[in-house]
Amino acid sequence: MSDFQIGLIILGGLFLLAVWLFNIAQERRVRRSVEQQFGDSRPDVLFEGGARPGAHGERTEPSLASGGAGESDGGGDAGWASAPLQGTPASAVATEAVEIDEEINVTVLLAADQPVSGERILAATHALRHAGRQHVTIVGATGDENWTAIRPGGRYETVLVAVQLANRGGPLNEIEFSGFIASVQQAAEQIPASCDVPDMMETIALARALDARCAPLDAMVGINLLREQGSWSGDLVAQFAEENGMVLRADGRFHAVSAEGSSLFALQNGDGSAFRVDTLTTTITNKLTFLLDVPQVGRTVIAGETIEPFTRMANAAQLLAGQLGAVLVDDNARALTPLALATIDRQIAGVYERLEAAGMPAGSPRAMALFG
Repeated sequence: MSDFQIGLIILGGLFLLAVWLFNIAQERRVRRSVEQQFGDSRPDVLFEGGARPGAHGERTEPSLASGGAGESDGGGDAGWASAPLQGTPASAVATEAVEIDEEINVTVLLAADQPVSGERILAATHALRHAGRQHVTIVGATGDENWTAIRPGGRYETVLVAVQLANRGGPLNEIEFSGFIASVQQAAEQIPASCDVPDMMETIALARALDARCAPLDAMVGINLLREQGSWSGDLVAQFAEENGMVLRADGRFHAVSAEGSSLFALQNGDGSAFRVDTLTTTITNKLTFLLDVPQVGRTVIAGETIEPFTRMANAAQLLAGQLGAVLVDDNARALTPLALATIDRQIAGVYERLEAAGMPAGSPRAMALFG
């Protein structure tokens, strides 16, 4: 090998090293920006004392650390579905203003030379609803009007296409971003409209930093109902669940729902199989599991009293356990006494506080998007 070839190899290696160092510096810069936006990281009391958080989106078994908690009186059943969530109904009218959360989305603005029909925009963007695992939102505006959903019959001068940076599936990655940009550029050509493409390196770094901030805040807590002898039929479970205001949904779980139809907590078959209307008569189980998706369900205030989501679920679990002749246990088959439930409730309160401090309160549109 000649000296010239060796020199080229060395120069190539130095160039790759420089690019790598630049990428690291860029990602650190963006990560600092995200931390400033979403608050400082704090220890999660739910995961202290030997408990270890699961992967982003996985269920976390609450720790049962001993403490100075007094015995819970278990009183004040708030009702299974009597505490509605705060927020905008899911059935919002399409013509209402749509707010794009630019803290968790990256946006591309398409500017048309003249107003374009909603039909044309919808045809150009019909396949642009997701970028891999990430949700895509498309809104339009005319002049100084607010962003609204694109609808037939409307005319728009500008279109904003937003892709979410992260969710429980993970951060937006290079492949998803490249596919998204290619689809946006294709839509811009069909409209036609001009568009400015965001920098991929900075966007991916921002997505990873946001995902890293969200993962420690994710928690799903369960309470198991166990029948130590015998089992229950699916029909019997459905009867008691429905009598207590729960509804069977397409995911195979019974849900306690808010006035707006949002799930407050769910009841699933303890063996993981789904409850189905057409197989309830043949379904047999000796274990049921109540599940609370912590970031998705916020605290509510009724008559001036704050209702904690876990307390509401624990009350429901205790009620159903009494009706079905079951005992409450954790995933390690340890009994969940009123004292243990009260301890877990305080631990989960710490998660709610951390979500609030991070700028993504449980049950808020931002938390619903990030942990959906």
